Amino acid sequence: MTRYLGEPVTGTEQLAGYVGNQDFMIHTAGGDFVLKVGDRRELTAEAWACERVGSVGVTAPDVVALDVDRHALPAPFLLMRRMSGAAVSHGRHPALVEAGRQLRRVHSIPMTGYGFLTGERDTADALIGAHPTWAGFTAEAGACLDELVVHQVISGGLADRLQKVLHELRDTVRFDGPGVLLHGDLKPPHVFADEGRFVGIIDWGDAACGDPLYDLARFSLVGAEALTTLLTGYGLDLDDDLQTTFAVYRLIRMTTILREELRAGGDWFATYRAAIESDLDRLAR
Repeated sequence: MTRYLGEPVTGTEQLAGYVGNQDFMIHTAGGDFVLKVGDRRELTAEAWACERVGSVGVTAPDVVALDVDRHALPAPFLLMRRMSGAAVSHGRHPALVEAGRQLRRVHSIPMTGYGFLTGERDTADALIGAHPTWAGFTAEAGACLDELVVHQVISGGLADRLQKVLHELRDTVRFDGPGVLLHGDLKPPHVFADEGRFVGIIDWGDAACGDPLYDLARFSLVGAEALTTLLTGYGLDLDDDLQTTFAVYRLIRMTTILREELRAGGDWFATYRAAIESDLDRLAR
């Protein structure tokens, strides 16, 4: 890191991260930096997304270095300057209003393909989605249920309930329009503020392309108060149909996250199962 930053590292500390990566804070006399070590595809997607959203006025971390060929470490890494301020701490925080406005700008960026970004690029030198259709991306949730049951991550009964709802409500998440850039994992801890003022949005490793409502549905996991604040800036009213769409998208997201947790060797299943069961109960009312 001293070689990349051009100044001595004065200290390091490990940060909380996902099962598939390791994150570190790097301290120097000239400021702090975040080092992410992990999956080549996710790091490539994050570096590209941070730079791309800046072109439409969205504030994301400054990328210092991306090394996916293991020149300096035994694993791919992304080095970024630490964003000032701190994560938003409550659902009424005014920075969430500006985050909604900025998310709308993110959703103005047209993309090729659907689903999470790959390392491949289109003719415009933009990363592309892994699926040719949005339906192909959303179908992943139903396709992985047998795997989750075999490994006892979910019960057969829960899998049956999920399969039934995903089939019956498939039209609520139908999206035939051109895909746009998605943050993929937006939540208050990824929105930074300083003394009440919006600073920027971090953690773009799950960047994807597709239906903008998928981003909003992911954010809705944090509760109605924060969602209402974000939608004020985004410029969207929440009605019953949208609530249903959000619930189905949450089911899709939580199911595929269970699969990724399993495949990465993690065991943090209970929280995701509880979220799935909660939405299934909500949709059954």
